[in-house]
Amino acid sequence: MRIALFTTDLAGHSGWSTYARDLSREMSKQGHSVLALVQKKIGANWCQEAELLGEAHHLLSPWVPFCARTAPIRRILEEFKPDVIHFMAEPYALLIPFLHKRKSVYCLTLHGTYAILPFRSGKITYNRMRKALEQCDHIFSVSNYTKDHLQAVEHGLWKQLKLNEKVSVLPNAIDISSIAADTGRRQQHTPSVVSIGAVKDRKGYREIIAALALLQKAAHRFRYHVYGSLSQDPEYVTGLRALIADYALADSVTLHGSVSNETLAQAYKNADAFILLSKQTETHFEGFGLVFLEANAHGVPVIGPVTGGCPEAIDDGKSGFVCDPFNAEKVAEKLQAILAGNIDRHACRQWAEKHSSVHAAATMLRTYSRLIDRKS
Repeated sequence: MRIALFTTDLAGHSGWSTYARDLSREMSKQGHSVLALVQKKIGANWCQEAELLGEAHHLLSPWVPFCARTAPIRRILEEFKPDVIHFMAEPYALLIPFLHKRKSVYCLTLHGTYAILPFRSGKITYNRMRKALEQCDHIFSVSNYTKDHLQAVEHGLWKQLKLNEKVSVLPNAIDISSIAADTGRRQQHTPSVVSIGAVKDRKGYREIIAALALLQKAAHRFRYHVYGSLSQDPEYVTGLRALIADYALADSVTLHGSVSNETLAQAYKNADAFILLSKQTETHFEGFGLVFLEANAHGVPVIGPVTGGCPEAIDDGKSGFVCDPFNAEKVAEKLQAILAGNIDRHACRQWAEKHSSVHAAATMLRTYSRLIDRKS
């Protein structure tokens, strides 16, 4: 099978990127030819890369010169002759009406926020996304929440396009083959709590700090490490640093900024708990929460919010806990339970194994084959 994927990149620095990297690598392992159309190449050794795409979110603008942008894309697709074209980052699906309908099967994955944003970005972008959904042969949703949320906010469109017949839920997945989990009992040390994600309000860092302040007040020792961009919302970062100082947590909290994958792997290895309290707004939500699986794959228990698709990424009480982000007392209570060893690290790894990219890729490939047979 010849499969062309549209994604930001294959570096694994974002949910889109990790999703495409792990699934494309697994498809390649199973003998399929993969072409990744990306914003930036990384020199992947398992597939062909073509650096032809712009910033994904820029495509939401109605003024993007789509026809000029898609000409080189059409040329490389003519050369590659894919059986399947899969848009693994939602905004790139806006290119579909400009690619000229071909014999290839068209697939799209809905992750979270960007499953909704095109319908909130003006009439032109709305119509382009509507046309894209209409032309897709199949649509994967990474969670029941994302599927149900799109159906709720665009009920008329959902019914008109009969999306219930072409949307299926395939939970987000992770490549665990290269992750060696530490599932044994932790040696005595200062517990390490980790968060990974850009430092901005939507990720819930102020709420995490409030919970950690309660832990410190109860005389619990810990070190809190935050790994993620500090440049997306400088004003928020400044306010967060002030909050850390107000709670007298400066000696216990470190904002590391963006770091390498190797540094993140070491952070997971040293972690006793992972926490991210992403908050939901009218248009922004976490469709699943791949970072929770990444932490679990390392044997690290997690805490996430009750909102969005995050509860589908966490086996509550077994791989970690879900909490109300605004209930600092409950978050502190669950953190204390994890640091006391009340979540089995081996059970965390087992949960991640249930979401292996091996299983997800197999399901995806079976769907591709069925769609190809239907078209032929």
